[in-house]
Amino acid sequence: MQALAILESSPVARTDADRLKRARLPDAVKIEVDLLERAMIFIASARKVKPACTEIAASLHGRRGCSADSLYRKYYKWLRAGRHWSALVDLAKAPEERTSLDDEFLDFVIGLCQGNKRKCKPAVRTMIREHWRAGKPVPGYGTWQEWFQRTYPTQPVPAICPPDLPRGWTYENIMRYVRKRTAGVDLDLARQGIAAGLAKLPAIPGTRRDLRAGEFVTIDDVKLDFQVHCDGVNRPVDVVGLVALEIGCELGVGFGLRPSLPRPDGSVDRIKLRDMKALIVRYLLTYGYPEYGMTFLLENGTATVGENFAQAVFEQTDGHVKIAHTSMLRGTVYEGGFKDRAIGNSRGKSWVETFFNSVHNEAATLPGQTGRRYDVAPQEAHGRSIELRALVEAQRRLPANLAREFRMPYFNLEQASAAVAEIFARLNSRTDHRIKDFEDVLEWRLTPHEQWRPYAELLAVPPAVREHVLTNKRREQPIERWNRLRAGVRFYQLHATAVPVLLEEQALARFENGEIKFRHEGKDYLFSPYTPANRETLAQLEQREKYLAYFDGAALAADPRDGYTDAAQQCIFLTDGKGRYIGQLWRTHGISRKDRAAGSAAIEQKQRMLNDALARVNRRQPLERELREADIEHNLEVLARDNAIEVAPVNAIEAGPTAAAVNTAIAGAKRQTVKRREISGSQAARELSAKQLKKLSTKSGKSPSGAEDAGWA
Repeated sequence: MQALAILESSPVARTDADRLKRARLPDAVKIEVDLLERAMIFIASARKVKPACTEIAASLHGRRGCSADSLYRKYYKWLRAGRHWSALVDLAKAPEERTSLDDEFLDFVIGLCQGNKRKCKPAVRTMIREHWRAGKPVPGYGTWQEWFQRTYPTQPVPAICPPDLPRGWTYENIMRYVRKRTAGVDLDLARQGIAAGLAKLPAIPGTRRDLRAGEFVTIDDVKLDFQVHCDGVNRPVDVVGLVALEIGCELGVGFGLRPSLPRPDGSVDRIKLRDMKALIVRYLLTYGYPEYGMTFLLENGTATVGENFAQAVFEQTDGHVKIAHTSMLRGTVYEGGFKDRAIGNSRGKSWVETFFNSVHNEAATLPGQTGRRYDVAPQEAHGRSIELRALVEAQRRLPANLAREFRMPYFNLEQASAAVAEIFARLNSRTDHRIKDFEDVLEWRLTPHEQWRPYAELLAVPPAVREHVLTNKRREQPIERWNRLRAGVRFYQLHATAVPVLLEEQALARFENGEIKFRHEGKDYLFSPYTPANRETLAQLEQREKYLAYFDGAALAADPRDGYTDAAQQCIFLTDGKGRYIGQLWRTHGISRKDRAAGSAAIEQKQRMLNDALARVNRRQPLERELREADIEHNLEVLARDNAIEVAPVNAIEAGPTAAAVNTAIAGAKRQTVKRREISGSQAARELSAKQLKKLSTKSGKSPSGAEDAGWA
C-alpha cells in the first residue's frame, strides 16, 4: 500500500532545464519516466533494494518493463547517473535522445581502448582525466575552454574545468558507438594479436563432399584426459597420443600412445620424431595410398616431420604421397611495432580437433580422469594418486610374482592402448553423429524384433513381401563411407623394402664448394674430395643443389677411434629426391670446417579483411608508430655514440604506403647515423695518425718512410 501511494503521488519537482529537455519527449515516455522516477525514489528510501523492487512490481500488476529484475537494473543505472531522470528514458521509444558522437572523437576513444589491453572503461576515464580535464584538445571538441565558449556563449569561461561533460559523453553512449565501429575484431586484434583477430573473422567454410577415400590424412598429437601407471614410478603420468584421421570419412586410422615419463633434468618425455615416422609408415603399410595420390596434413609443432623425411616418402611412393603443413599465425599489428609470437593455426586442423573431442568424451569412463581443465578435474584424483604411491612402495618390498597381483587404481599403458583401440572402433562405426556431407542409409526388416538389414538385400525378397517390410533411415557410418568411396579405387601398398629406408635417418644436404656437409643431432658431418672414394660421386653433383641423403644415424655418429671397427658403415647414400640414385659418399675425418617455398581465393579474401582491420587499428592509434620511430631513432643515436658498426630497423613490415613511409624514415635516420660514424671515425684516425707520427719523429729524428706519400699528417 505504501508503494502504491508513492506511485500515485504528484510528479517530482524539476528545474527549468529539465522541463525544457522533457518537452522534447513523447507524452507516453514522459508518463513512464515520471512513474519510474517515483519508483526509484521509493526504492532509495527503503532499507533493502530487492524487497522494494518486488513490492513496486507487485503494485504495477505486471506492467511491461517493470518487473522486479528490471526495476533492480534501472535503479542502479539511475544511481550511476546521479539520480537523474534521463537515465530512465527508453531510447527505443525516444530515439532523438540518442546523442550522436563525432567520428574523429570516436576514433580517438577507440584508439585509447585499443591501448588498454584489458578494458574500455579505464580508457574512457583516462580520456576524461588526462585529456579533457587537463586542458588538452580532444578531437572533435577541442579543449574544454573552447567547448564551453561554444556551448555557453553568454557566460564567462571558468578558471577550472567544470564537472559537466559534453552531451553524450556517458560511458554507455560512448560504448554503443565503439561496439558498432570496432566490427568485433579490432579490439581483440589490438590487444591480443594477429591470431585473436583472425579468430574473430568469419571462418572459411569447408566441405568433405568432394573428397575421395584416403586423399587427405591428418596427424596430430593430443594430451588425453586420463593418466596411467608405469612400472617403478610412484605417481600417475600423463598420456600423449598421436592420432591419424582420414578426413573424407572421419575415420580414425591409427594412433600411438606415449607416457610423459619424468627425465632426470626435471622435464618429461614427449612425442618423438621416430613416433611420427612409425605412424606414417604403419598407415602406408596397412591402408596403402590411392592411385590419385594422397597428402598427410601435419602441424608446424610437435607432431611434424622435416622436409627430408617428406622428400623420402615422396620418393619411395613414386610421387603419390606428399606431406604438407598447416600455416603458422604470425605478423605485426602496428606498423613498425613488435612482432607477434608465431603460434599454430588450430583452424587449419579443425577436422582432427573435432575427432579429439569425441575421443575425450568416450574415454571419460576410464580410471584416472584429469578433466578437460584443472578447474573441472575430478577431486578423487588426489586419493587415487596417494593409493598408487602406497602400492608402488609395497611392490618394492614384495616378490615379483606377488607384486604383479596388485590391482592398481590406474591403467597401465597396455590397458590404455586396448581401451583407446576399442574407442576408435566405436567411433568408426557410430551412426548417432551429425558429421556434415555424410549420406543417409536405408535399412529394412520383416518383424519389429529382427536386426536391420542393408537395403541392397531387399532386392532378393519377393515383391509381395516387400510391401510389408519395415524401413529405417540412419546416418552413414564412417567405416561404411570408407568402404563405399574405396570401392573400385586401386590402392598401392608400401613395399616392405622401403620401410627400413623411411625409418632410417634422412637429411637434405647441399653440394657447395666441392663438398657436402650437413648437421644431424648437434654434430657436423663432412663428405669431401679429400677422401679419394668420394671423387667420382661428387663429380656428378651440381653446385648449390640439394640432395637427399640416407644413412644409419648410429653408425654415422660412431668414431673408429672409440673402438668402432666397421668404419666402412660411416657413409651416406645420395639420391636426387625424385627417385634417381646418384652414389655413395664416405665420411671425411679430421677436417673441421663450420660454415653452416599458396593460398586459395578464400584465404586471400580473409587476408584482405585482416589487412583492413590492421589499417583501421593503425589509423586510430597513429601515436604508436610515432613512439616506435622515436624509440628506434633514440637507440640509433645511443649506438652511434658507442661507435656501433651497423644497426638494422626492427620489425619493419610492408603493409601499404604508411609502412613504406615508416621504412623510409628509418632508413634515412640510419644513413645519417652511419654518416656521423664515418665522420667521427675519420677524425679519430687523423688524430691517432698525428700522435704516432710525432712519437716516431721524437725517437728517430725523421718521419717514417713514405709518410708524406701515404697522407700522414
